[in-house]
Amino acid sequence: GAALRRIQSTGTARPGKRDFAAQGLTNMAWAFAVLRYSDPPLLNAIATRAMANSLGDYGSQDVANTSWAFAALSIAQEPFIEALAARSLHLDFSAQELGNTAWAFAVMAYRDEPLLDLIALQALSSLDEFNAKGLCNTVWAFATCSVTNKPLIDAVSSASLQRLPEFKARDISHTAWALALLREVNAPLLEELACAACDQISEFELQGLSNFAWSCATLQFVDEPLLDAVAAAARQNLVKRDSDIADASAPSTLVSISSLTSELVPSTVALVQAFCSLSLDLTSLLPAARSALRRLGGARDAMAGGNALSGNADDIVEGTNNSDTEPGILQDSPPLRVLWKPPGWTVNVSSRQGGYHGKAGSGPELSNWIVESFGGMHPIALDAAASHGLLHRLDRDTSGAILWAMNYEGFYDALLQFASNSVHKRYVCLCYGWLNNQPRLINKPLIEPSDGPGGSQPLTTLAAEGLGKPSRTEICKVANLLHGEELQEGEATPCHFSLVEVRLHSGRRHQIRAHLASEGHPLVGDVAYGATPTAWCPRLFLHAHRVSLSLSSASADARAALPEDLRGALRGLRGAERADEVLLEKWRRGGYAA
Repeated sequence: GAALRRIQSTGTARPGKRDFAAQGLTNMAWAFAVLRYSDPPLLNAIATRAMANSLGDYGSQDVANTSWAFAALSIAQEPFIEALAARSLHLDFSAQELGNTAWAFAVMAYRDEPLLDLIALQALSSLDEFNAKGLCNTVWAFATCSVTNKPLIDAVSSASLQRLPEFKARDISHTAWALALLREVNAPLLEELACAACDQISEFELQGLSNFAWSCATLQFVDEPLLDAVAAAARQNLVKRDSDIADASAPSTLVSISSLTSELVPSTVALVQAFCSLSLDLTSLLPAARSALRRLGGARDAMAGGNALSGNADDIVEGTNNSDTEPGILQDSPPLRVLWKPPGWTVNVSSRQGGYHGKAGSGPELSNWIVESFGGMHPIALDAAASHGLLHRLDRDTSGAILWAMNYEGFYDALLQFASNSVHKRYVCLCYGWLNNQPRLINKPLIEPSDGPGGSQPLTTLAAEGLGKPSRTEICKVANLLHGEELQEGEATPCHFSLVEVRLHSGRRHQIRAHLASEGHPLVGDVAYGATPTAWCPRLFLHAHRVSLSLSSASADARAALPEDLRGALRGLRGAERADEVLLEKWRRGGYAA
């Protein structure tokens, strides 16, 4: 440590007096990265010195090793990374340098298409020189950058088949993950990867097991011996984690619990979700997952200063969603609270449940209201990394019930309920045309926006056969309706509509909107999915009217009445038949039968 500090001081002091050549700068950055000693001032000084010479003396090894070092130490120096990418376009790389450079730029989330084109071109001419790690890093980097280069992926897949005996557990899981992200169904390679994974299953970390299971679920690749082995290894890993957390009583050990969270939680949730997507037995896996995450949550609650489950705002009480425009509490069921989300409010949650869960447009953020309302007694409300306790999202223009956890133990327990498809969610929507009024299940796999290469497509789309995530929307009740007034001259809005009660059996982004649009019945107000704008409905007609789930320690079941703006839209409609009129009248009353 002292020696490294002296080197750091020498490297950063009086930069004008130091004359490090490219190799010296590269070697210093590489050495600190190998030793996992992160010193941002030193790395920034290296970047400044290198850029002073416009990187003109940097060769391929310098570029590869320097970019690798900055990525390994998580140093974001964008101008320098841009300069490295530009310099790369004038160089010829060795096989190892290509793999390292591709990996580094992907880790730094720097998507430079000219650089990736160069890497692909040079890799195609030298694949026989790549080792197993280089092949894995290359395909992983292109998948991470959401770039599909079919000739390269096919060539890397073929070379990987030849080099598979050299693949370690990490290489196996990363390659499978990359193929799934790129939607590459390469049956021979997947089968060989499955065999290799079975042989090395004891070497897999929990994240590797989770990645492989997610890959199988995404590509709908079912290999029962492999998945049985994954479940057994994951259960063993979770039991050990559970025991380690239970033994963590010293403050120094509690610090490690905090760092453990970023890997244990998403890996466990994704693993359970993958098995559920493939309709596999969760009997042995789910109890171990629940025990480990609940114990982790309890430890985090203790670290945060308590396990408060009571309310903390005298002026916010249960049932205060009497304002359609401000959030409120629908139900208090510690450790859960069901909140009212008004239309126009945005919900931002992390991607730990899989899929895209980012910001859905401008508007006041529900998380800010949670911080102000509950942050005084519930530390999770202040934790952006835990989505401030929010468990799922609703689109900006969707209103209704949304779940929030009061503490980490309840939060993790509820995440597993979502992952295992054990949360009961019901919606009501209004769509164009007369939908078949017989109860049925729409079972069509979907590709969410973040699933496809490029990540720029904002809409959820139907997946080709064998791809996408299993997605099931149950049509529970339908009222066929007519517009009650004459259409205005030139108005293109059709006069047939359907009021639909829906239950979700999976939770894909825009699932109801995409499924009904695929049936030729886009939601009223949903221009993005093909609806015609209409003056009599002020927004997207979609409302989350009920949510329920049961945890180990409590349960929640709350309903949210249809808000006035959507009730107003129903007043101009009438039922085609008596039964249709009954359902319509129910929702004119907010969702309550006469």
